[in-house]
Amino acid sequence: MSAVDGRLWRPFALAWLCGILLAVPARPASAQGDDAPKGPGWRIGTFSLTPTVIVTSGYDSNVNREAPPVSARESYALPQLELMWRTQRWIGVASTTHELTRLSGDEKGGINWRGFGSLTFMGPRYKPYIAYDRPRTNARPTGFEVGKRSVHLDDNLTAGVDVKATPRTTFGVKGQLDKTRWDADAAYAGSSLRDTLNRDSHSVSGSMAYRLTPLTSLTGSGEVSQFRFINSPSRDATSQAANVGVEFKSPAMIDGSASVGVLRFRQVQRAVTDFTGLVASSSLGYARQSGAYTRFEVSRNLTFSYDPSRAYFVLLGLNLSFSRPIGTKWHTVTYVGHHNIDYPATIAGVRPPGNRLEDAGAAADYQLGPWTRIGAAFDGFVQKGQVGYSGYRIVGFLHIGVGTPRRLDRPIPLTQ
Repeated sequence: MSAVDGRLWRPFALAWLCGILLAVPARPASAQGDDAPKGPGWRIGTFSLTPTVIVTSGYDSNVNREAPPVSARESYALPQLELMWRTQRWIGVASTTHELTRLSGDEKGGINWRGFGSLTFMGPRYKPYIAYDRPRTNARPTGFEVGKRSVHLDDNLTAGVDVKATPRTTFGVKGQLDKTRWDADAAYAGSSLRDTLNRDSHSVSGSMAYRLTPLTSLTGSGEVSQFRFINSPSRDATSQAANVGVEFKSPAMIDGSASVGVLRFRQVQRAVTDFTGLVASSSLGYARQSGAYTRFEVSRNLTFSYDPSRAYFVLLGLNLSFSRPIGTKWHTVTYVGHHNIDYPATIAGVRPPGNRLEDAGAAADYQLGPWTRIGAAFDGFVQKGQVGYSGYRIVGFLHIGVGTPRRLDRPIPLTQ
């Protein structure tokens, strides 16, 4: 077997291992708390191992989200293993996710992979933590700006500490290091993504939360960031951001969080127009006694463009989803979304035109057993503006396990 064939078979081997673990009845832990994972897997003392497998197959009428459209049949398998270690004071999590994607015709599939680990000390006053995330994906280069997928590797390291100053007030400080590396052959519209987007990002932030009630808190944060482009130093930049927000915890009528703030972005060499503007992040949900759940999400932030002359764009996203059970076995989800790309930076005094994407979809699944679901999902999308296209995607899926899959390249049904 060649080295390439071996790489393609590794996810299947992991899927078989997950299947074996799922077939073994869960062992009760010698000391198991209420927060321990429920469902298939192994529990030994303070350790729990939770496997999850998702398999899908379907058709995408516009794989690259471009015009003219290129259609393909798709299938993928996503096996995941998550290990948790929990004591009275420590929580550790480690997970590995593989996603084997196959597309018909000349479209490029391949293997996506993600490893994640975190360790948190749950002290009565101090909560230090560290987390490391390393995904390698064949994914969209810059969100909704470019549709064609390219391979890139990210390294994200986060460390911080939360301090409970009073029974109602908590302060936090956090540092983050992000590295983005595109493969040598990653390119779009004549631009080498390795040359224009490979970068190191460093940020330091501080936060404060004041608990108004047991379920509601006011929050505030500030962040300073530096961006250093490995092969395009003229794109080096700095930013400062300040945000205020609110958090709601279940079982409040509304759960989730919302924040709004101001971002100040400056390129070191002043090659393009600076940016000072509004940023926002919100994800709020409302649950009914019937089991129906409504969620509204808003995001507005700056994203680097593949084109150095445009430098960056502002991506505004609005999403509304509604889920509800039907009887005891069926579960449905519907959603609509609006995404707007705006280029604030001017080129020779002229602002480039932006794009507007509208999408909607629905999914339904049937509970075959306590840990097994089968279903189908449909998505439709239309983009207008500088780059226009349309299409749809329909897939059937099988989901085994109770773990939360870590999303990679291909969207996982019922996770919008």
